[in-house]
Amino acid sequence: MFYGIRAKVTQTYLILACGTLLVLGVFLLWLLKGYFLANLENNLLTQTKIVQTVFSGPIIEGRGAGEINDLAGRLGKEAGLRVTVIGKDGNVLGDSIENYTMMENHLSSPEIRAALSGKTGISTRYNSALQTEMLYIALPVRGPDSIAGAVRLAVPNTQVKQDLNRLWHLLGIAVFVAGIFSILLGLRLASSITNPLKEVSQAAKFIATGNLHHRVRLRRNDEIGSLAQTINEMAATINDKVNEISSSRQRLATILHHLVSGVIVLDPGVKVQMANAAAIRFLGMTEKTMTGRHLLEVVRHPELNERVAAMAKGEEDGMLEISLIYPEERVLQVYLAVIPGGEKRIAGFLLVMHDITAIRRLEQIRKDFVANVSHELKTPITSIKGFAETLLDGTLEDPVTARRFLEIIDREAIRLSDLVDELLDLSRLEAMKEIPERQPVQIADLVGEVLAEFEQRLAAGRLRFRVEFPQQQIPVVSGSRVRLKQVLVNLVDNAVKYTPAGGEISVGAQMENQVLKVWVKDSGEGIPAHDIGRVFERFYRVDKGRSRRSGGTGLGLAIVKHIIENHGGRVGVESRLGSGSTFFFFLPVN
Repeated sequence: MFYGIRAKVTQTYLILACGTLLVLGVFLLWLLKGYFLANLENNLLTQTKIVQTVFSGPIIEGRGAGEINDLAGRLGKEAGLRVTVIGKDGNVLGDSIENYTMMENHLSSPEIRAALSGKTGISTRYNSALQTEMLYIALPVRGPDSIAGAVRLAVPNTQVKQDLNRLWHLLGIAVFVAGIFSILLGLRLASSITNPLKEVSQAAKFIATGNLHHRVRLRRNDEIGSLAQTINEMAATINDKVNEISSSRQRLATILHHLVSGVIVLDPGVKVQMANAAAIRFLGMTEKTMTGRHLLEVVRHPELNERVAAMAKGEEDGMLEISLIYPEERVLQVYLAVIPGGEKRIAGFLLVMHDITAIRRLEQIRKDFVANVSHELKTPITSIKGFAETLLDGTLEDPVTARRFLEIIDREAIRLSDLVDELLDLSRLEAMKEIPERQPVQIADLVGEVLAEFEQRLAAGRLRFRVEFPQQQIPVVSGSRVRLKQVLVNLVDNAVKYTPAGGEISVGAQMENQVLKVWVKDSGEGIPAHDIGRVFERFYRVDKGRSRRSGGTGLGLAIVKHIIENHGGRVGVESRLGSGSTFFFFLPVN
């Protein structure tokens, strides 16, 4: 800054002051020189006229050269001037300084020629003999009939030159003093400009580096103060805009992070620029491993890559459904859109992924459910229809056979009725979010009631039944007594069906992590590992033939699951082939 505005302001003041003073001084000296020369000329002319009266025509014509020379010498001494008397032929008749007899003819001098022609002769020239510049004034000396000669006075210009030299010296001193004063004044004035500008510049640098809270501390009412105020307002505006943009970006980042849909932004080269948490979770990667990689490296689905390439060539936005097997089986519905740039260019691509795995699974479950219901209904209906047709064809005449067929029809009708009842019950449970009417329920009492109901079946199958309750009283749970008893009935019924003769079934309960765990354990064949995760599905049977023979509908465990979940609990199963199975559920206590 010092070598910029400060130097320029100082130089301007210096040049302006010194230049103005120098021009005025030169002009003044020029006027003074003219004045001094005119004054010297007038004085010399006056004195020349006086000398002219002394040397009248008769004197020049009547006296000898010696007398004239003596008179010229006296006059020159008294006046302090050089007095020269010239005859009309140009010869010197007398001189107050030099020997007139040694002086050359003066007809060549311009002032002498003018004087001998009757005029006033004035001339300024350098005198080589005296080695100085002289002012010469010559006047004619008139005789009775004609000009008898001329008198000439001369004075050196040294005094004028000395006076002018002194004035030049004073002018130089004045210019120097003015220069020093101009430098000091310029520096002071420049500092009054540059120092605030430095502060403004420093503040601008702070703001440029991102310190938008910095302000210029200036209280001025001039242009610099206005500039400082403008910079402060600009910084405040930028800070507000940055905060607004930052807040918007934070909101957008938060929204993107919490979106259940995956969002991927691709650059024009189809490389990942950004991916939100859902997309990262869908693809089983990290943001670091995804960013900068080609789409085909991230989502190994050629059709998706082909659609993006087609969109780059002008194809409209679209939608695609893809299936992934890593990191888990997942079905994604991908919406593809072009991100427009300037001048009809493509700035990138947007991929929005919706996880429709659950929807597709539910659709498949619905299809399976319809198929299973159709199959389960078809079996008893087919039996009823077949035996009824047989009876109509004449079997009624055989009472024994007819009775046996009617018993089968009755059994299948009961089975059909049970299936419809359980389907309706399951539908009600699925529509129910929680148990509407709760009451205190003691699980130990329910186990006693269930044991009494299964006593004959246990005895018929030669099955042992064991209750494993702790010594302290089991806490009371809040829920539907009917529904919780239904859970125990279904679990015990399932255990009775799959436990071979001579086997053992146990029912137990205990507190675990502030919740009540209840279990039903059998000593049957167990469940294969690949079937454990599906045993609570509707119509799912591990041993389909055995389940149907025992009269099962395939809905008992599904009903158990929904009842417990409506009570705020959860169900589970543990099983190994050859070691039996343990079905359990957890319920919150009061």
